[in-house]
Amino acid sequence: MAAVMRVMLVLGAVVCGAAALPARAAKPAAVHPDRSGLAWTGRCALDGVRGERWALQTDGPIRSSPALAGALVLVGSDDGVLYAADRHSGALRWRAPLGSPVTGSPTVDGDRVFVTTAGNRLWALAVADGTPLWSADGGAHAPLRGAWDLFASTPLRVGRNIVFGSSDGTIRAVDRDSGKAAWTFDAGEPVRSSPSAWPGGFVVGGMGGHVFNIGNDGRLKWKADTDGVRHDFDRDGYDRTAVQASAAIVDDLVVIGGRDGTLYGFDLASGAQRWKLETGTSWIVATPVVRDGRVLFGSSDGAFVAAVDRRGVQQWKTPVGDNVLASPLACGDQTVFATFQGRLVALDDEGRVRWRYGHGGKIVSSPASDGESLFYGRDDGRLVATALVGPGAPARAFYFDEQPGAWRWSHADLAEARERLQAAGYTPLGWDTLAAHLQAPQPGVVVFLTDHLPAAVLGDAGASPLRSFLQRGGKAVWTGFLPGGVRYDAQGNPGPDAERPRQLLGLAYEAGAIPTDLRATATAEGLRWGLRPWTVATLSVDPATVDEVLALDVDGRATAWRKRFSERPYAGFVQLWSQEGYPPDIDELMRVAEAGGY
Repeated sequence: MAAVMRVMLVLGAVVCGAAALPARAAKPAAVHPDRSGLAWTGRCALDGVRGERWALQTDGPIRSSPALAGALVLVGSDDGVLYAADRHSGALRWRAPLGSPVTGSPTVDGDRVFVTTAGNRLWALAVADGTPLWSADGGAHAPLRGAWDLFASTPLRVGRNIVFGSSDGTIRAVDRDSGKAAWTFDAGEPVRSSPSAWPGGFVVGGMGGHVFNIGNDGRLKWKADTDGVRHDFDRDGYDRTAVQASAAIVDDLVVIGGRDGTLYGFDLASGAQRWKLETGTSWIVATPVVRDGRVLFGSSDGAFVAAVDRRGVQQWKTPVGDNVLASPLACGDQTVFATFQGRLVALDDEGRVRWRYGHGGKIVSSPASDGESLFYGRDDGRLVATALVGPGAPARAFYFDEQPGAWRWSHADLAEARERLQAAGYTPLGWDTLAAHLQAPQPGVVVFLTDHLPAAVLGDAGASPLRSFLQRGGKAVWTGFLPGGVRYDAQGNPGPDAERPRQLLGLAYEAGAIPTDLRATATAEGLRWGLRPWTVATLSVDPATVDEVLALDVDGRATAWRKRFSERPYAGFVQLWSQEGYPPDIDELMRVAEAGGY
């Protein structure tokens, strides 16, 4: 039957034409430039996640953790560039090449952002447009023995100075406004840990196994040993010495982990060790978060651990099956962390897994949140925004028609697609339930696996449930021939209908064109939506007639695109590239469907 429609296209033109959080959700605490107290890991209200809202592709792994600055999300990449993306849409606002992998996390302070690079240089830039204001030398770069040297020391605001550690063994303070040197402290060992502030100074770890408490004037207050100082690389076969994590400081207690597999509690005033919790030979390189009297941290042994009552007594330990190198995020009654294999995992206060989410892509970047999304970097170079959801979030559904005798663009086996979508929480819709769903008060996303629709859904130009759904902010993801493009005569034979899809969508196939299988390539926008880089596609339209081109074939025609019907980001009619006889790529289909928080 599809071959018949190919002939029909020659004979005549066929025309194709953010989930809100509940009111009880508290606004997350700001990430303080000094990372003091409990707020520096970020806070948000969370009932779950709803998939990828947007993604910004960079040209290197992202090990830096994102920072929020008003409407911007800032993050560094190993491609040597600091990026600023629009917090809501993911659109690139500016990029600043810094000449070396940006492995430190940005610190936002007013109208400036400070960031360190793997080349031991501190940069100050204007938040508004990324203009470099000054840079300060951090000494000669000294790579660590044994690799896994993934992070630079993140800058800290201390009074009028910006403090940062360096692999040359020096901690430096420079003037915030000019970048001129204020003082230096010789730690005698590389410093990759990020300093954490208390009112009289800051605490930082050293790669030689020591913890330093340094005053705001650069003078040492105390230096404490970890068990790492007694380890030997040659004897152990890998590094069990370094203190790469940063400290959590709560009242008079300093909590910090080391590559020796131990979490320590030090007295803030004296540096005396109050307790230690040994986890074996795994690394603790993530910074702990303290909430409700508990110290929460991850380790490289594939587990997430909680110590309770600030005494270092282990209360529970939850296996998660993968390394945890990123620092956790406190979200409502849950703690969210990322795993090395690219999963987000949320635990409740008793250590039970509340949910897991992920599509792959290794993660060592720590998530941040604005209360609506989680932002994190991945080793595939993507800065990702994943939508948070609460009660009343827009619904996800898919439509599949089994009406006998109906013409369909593709007769591919869609059983797996239906099973996958239903298993992922998409509500199945059919011939008798589609119209009511499209008229629900809160429009969500509907994936159309088949393109034969009831007449009551198509309606006419003035009263179309499908068009009304789109105008109210709904999202239709389409994989076949455009809606209304086929009519049936009295004997049930299909033929082209130019007018109905023109009224619905205002688009047309080229008159007389024969659908041809051509190589099609995703645009930069299409990659951001989650399309694969290229495929073979058949149906196409003039790119000038759509609002957003997601993919182009070799003839320059749009094979994947979006037509807007409302101001809601990512909403509207989304046509995915399709090829007769082949089922859609279900992972790609879900990425596109869930883009924008749907």
